[in-house]
Amino acid sequence: KSTHTEIMVGREEFFSWLPDALGAMDQPTFDGINPYFVSRAARGAGLKVALSGLGADELFGGYPFLRAIPHVSAAVRPLAWVPWGLRSALIKTVGGSPVNRVSHRWKTLDLLGMNGEAPDDGCPPMLSAYQVVQTLFPSWSRRALLNHTADDTTPFVNAMGLPREFVAFLREDLDGLDRHSALLLLSWRFFLGERCLRDTDTMSMGVSLEVRAPFTDHLFVERMLSVPGRIRAAPIPDKAFEQRLLMPWLRAAWTPRPKQGFIMPFANWLGTSEGRNRIEPALHDRGHLESIGMRAEAVAVVWRRHCADPIAMPWSRVWTIFALCEWCRRSDVTL
Repeated sequence: KSTHTEIMVGREEFFSWLPDALGAMDQPTFDGINPYFVSRAARGAGLKVALSGLGADELFGGYPFLRAIPHVSAAVRPLAWVPWGLRSALIKTVGGSPVNRVSHRWKTLDLLGMNGEAPDDGCPPMLSAYQVVQTLFPSWSRRALLNHTADDTTPFVNAMGLPREFVAFLREDLDGLDRHSALLLLSWRFFLGERCLRDTDTMSMGVSLEVRAPFTDHLFVERMLSVPGRIRAAPIPDKAFEQRLLMPWLRAAWTPRPKQGFIMPFANWLGTSEGRNRIEPALHDRGHLESIGMRAEAVAVVWRRHCADPIAMPWSRVWTIFALCEWCRRSDVTL
């Protein structure tokens, strides 16, 4: 038996805790603010150790974005047969103010090979699709924003922005997997391995909270991986298989419900005058932006577009630039 306690975190807490949250980042992250708030609220309630559900969404297909990846993946191979001249013409349609175009319908143009390479560039189609769906800024936006575009130009990185050695490693991992298993593996390698575990560890330590993630226990993971992905993940994102596993212990005391993500109202908070006043100075500091390798004019375009149309240029894009600027400033990083 457990005691359920609700802790309200509102706009006032967001802005008062924000400096400490930014200070807890040991590397730039746009998503780390979430585990910081949860960890701080738990620590404030007197907890010193907490259990986390990290890993369950990756094992059981709990992310809605996973549904889009197979559809994008299906477009990868046919595009390899599109003549480069036609691809170049299509790519030029991104002209004008390309940094503005970050929606899904525009991001899929990256599959055309924005750097003159084949759409997959050695990537399995599912991996290329994952990168396109998950990227915040497609390749043309990155080139517009950055003075130093090593991610797109070095021979060690492929067209999807990944180290070539890592692509080869993933190609072996994905070989022979069914669609669902491939999706879950990619979310495990990327979403969990490169984001969630890192951010949760860093941010929980920032408030002296120990977090344990039983869903990542190697024995449990190995047992679950023996179950085909099409069984573990169907239907995405409601985790019906996980519910069936737990039902003998929960019985009638628990009513199944659709998947509900952990979403804090950042768009509302950042859309207030207080939010804009907190973010805007960092995005208008030309000297600092240029010192960390960013083009101030392009950053200004992103900010203006967000203020004019927060749907076309979501808060996450603005927040990403802000978090990077703040981390560089606090860490005294320049290029």
